[in-house]
Amino acid sequence: MRIRSLHKPEPARDRPAQHPDACPDWFRSFDWSWYATYTFDREVSSSQADDLIEQYFLGCEKYLKIAIPALITKQGGRYSGLGKSPSSVHFHSLLITPVDVSATFLKDSWERWPFGGTRCRRKCHSRCT
Repeated sequence: MRIRSLHKPEPARDRPAQHPDACPDWFRSFDWSWYATYTFDREVSSSQADDLIEQYFLGCEKYLKIAIPALITKQGGRYSGLGKSPSSVHFHSLLITPVDVSATFLKDSWERWPFGGTRCRRKCHSRCT
């Protein structure tokens, strides 16, 4: 799990230092705008996926001229050890968008090459609970 683009938080929002049990409550204190899942239409390595998601967010931030604070988790890409192929790498995220950003913008931006491609399944829900 990583947190990106969180600028100096207000004192009440300081991340719980050594208290992992407090993290869920801390994450709930933010006014998240979107939940999004980012998938790929092709196999990508874990490191390629990391680079692509970072490029995607940097491009969105540059285009929108804003920082997009996000909580991003990566899943998949690991071998089971039982002879089965690894699950596909994908990301889940919670985003804070200080300007009006549509689901269409998030989806269309991700589906452009070289990011997720056209087989992406997107689930964006405004106002996460």
